[in-house]
Amino acid sequence: MKDSKRRLLITGIIISILIIIASITTSIIVIINRSGVSRTIMIYMVGSNLESTGGLASADLNSIDKNIDSNTRVMLIAGGSKKWSNNYISTDETSIYELTGAGFTKVKNQPKLNMGSSETLSSFLNYVYDYSKTDAYDLIFWNHGGAIDGSEYDELSNDDNLSLSEMNNALSNSPFNNKKLELVIFRTCLNGTIEINSIFSKYAKYLVASEEETLGASYTSVLNFINNINSKDSSKIVGRKFIDAYKKQINDIKSNTFETDSDTIYSTYSLVNLSNIDNLNKSVNEFFNDIDVTTNFNKISKVRANLYQYAKEEPSYDMVDLYNLVNNLKDLSPTKADKVLKNLDNTIIYNYATDANSRGISIYFPYNGKKIIKDRFIDLYNDIDGFNDYKNFITKFYSIQSGDYKSYTYTSNVVNSKESTTKNTYADFELELTDEQVETFAKATYVVYKDLGTGYYKPVYSCISTTLDGNVLKASIKDRQLQVVGSNAEVYDLTAFEKENTDKYIKYTTNVVLQSFGDKISDFKNDNAVMTLYYDKNTDKTNIANVVYNNNDDKTNAIAINLNDYNNVVFSVSSGWKILDDTGNYTGPIIENGKVVGDGIITGFEEKPGKFKFELSKFDDNSNYYCVFALTDTHNNVSYSKLIKLR
Repeated sequence: MKDSKRRLLITGIIISILIIIASITTSIIVIINRSGVSRTIMIYMVGSNLESTGGLASADLNSIDKNIDSNTRVMLIAGGSKKWSNNYISTDETSIYELTGAGFTKVKNQPKLNMGSSETLSSFLNYVYDYSKTDAYDLIFWNHGGAIDGSEYDELSNDDNLSLSEMNNALSNSPFNNKKLELVIFRTCLNGTIEINSIFSKYAKYLVASEEETLGASYTSVLNFINNINSKDSSKIVGRKFIDAYKKQINDIKSNTFETDSDTIYSTYSLVNLSNIDNLNKSVNEFFNDIDVTTNFNKISKVRANLYQYAKEEPSYDMVDLYNLVNNLKDLSPTKADKVLKNLDNTIIYNYATDANSRGISIYFPYNGKKIIKDRFIDLYNDIDGFNDYKNFITKFYSIQSGDYKSYTYTSNVVNSKESTTKNTYADFELELTDEQVETFAKATYVVYKDLGTGYYKPVYSCISTTLDGNVLKASIKDRQLQVVGSNAEVYDLTAFEKENTDKYIKYTTNVVLQSFGDKISDFKNDNAVMTLYYDKNTDKTNIANVVYNNNDDKTNAIAINLNDYNNVVFSVSSGWKILDDTGNYTGPIIENGKVVGDGIITGFEEKPGKFKFELSKFDDNSNYYCVFALTDTHNNVSYSKLIKLR
């Protein structure tokens, strides 16, 4: 027995020596890297289709310098993607890595795990805490974000994701239930919500997230902010460095893919002091509890209908800026509104936003989403402490809005169009409303069609802005509608969707098809995309702002495209749709969420990148243009006017 034990001991020593010899270089690097470490940065990275289709995760990881500050350790868990563009992460496992002088080195081998599971997150947090004893711990979530639906959508697990309750469970089952994280960063879309801040206020001191969707590209990076961290940085400084890195990424994307340096990307990120979240939540509850929803329903609905909504192409998220929501309802409870606004100012340390609509924290307010989503999202509040009064408010509002209500039909009272006296000779469109209709009027949009003379109508303009002047609804496409001009001077009306109109510019989107081809037939590729255009009112020039993929998957829209990677850009120029029934009545919208839908005849105009330009239409022949108003009442019912002829 003794000889057997000795043989086992000798064998164990020999195996240990072999392991040490085989990994001596890595071991020495790790030992050097561990000395004096005071901050551990944990990256929870779900590559999903951002990695498998664009390599964005690998590009971001590759931007981190192997020789970062010696007092900082970077730990990584990565998974949830069908393909990785590096040689150390495998789709067959969900292992844990440490950044060393040799790059990301595996320190724990794990089988393939569901990154949308709270157990995966908590086990990662526990492992790193035991592995790396440091003064400060930061946590970065890298993936898609879904507002109060959470984030971290695992492509290998049917897009299962971490919900807010799962995040809460994971953190409560980690050491950070007692020792708070210094900083949590969401490198995701839409997670800058008061609900998420509330969850993490129990487990962290500061949080960085974006109210709006975020952008990325394979030649840009944000995680390279880690390269600039030093041991003297406070958590607030680290958070600002991340936001500044994102601002630089936006500028890099502009310089590589945009034809204009104008600030046309709606970008946000904020740094929040979580220690004040309880005060903020209390004031939010007090404010909304003080409002009688039944008495003030029409006013509340009109305010909500006209607030900027984040990810507005995906209406189910229903996220709006908290500051602007409260400020626009301020006269319903002025003193308590001021308390909310003051608490917001005290809570948000640093706010980056390219538009004044974003003040740093968003909130869920059900309005445009599908019923099944509204019901689920409101139920999520059962998992969030401290929002009982606000939940009661939105539940009551939602109940009234979705209740029985007579919707008006706007088929009469058309006011004759008036000829414009400005340089382009055409008229405004006008529609007269009754007093009852004005009382419940929330907002309106309109679409302009060109009659192709064959029973088909081509949509040439879709606009989100109208004016209610007394009882008359007014709209115009004066100095707005665009045409595309080819290299041979061909001119076509462009189907353009107006997204924003300011004193300085108009921002549009239009749907295009991008074509690339090579020596083989298999090289041919058609990619659907959305092109954003920017008309500068001072220079009278229209340039491309950005181009992103549009393949009916909202999770790929954040990937910016370089047009020079394609041979042709194809515009829809002579497409027509049936929009009238046999009695001449409008049959309904063919444009939904900025996209043309329905059956029609589609023809295109193709041109090489850089060989086309845009100009405003002069509408020399106005006889074939018509407008249809889409009017939304306070119960979110939509009605349509008859066709109003442009004169």
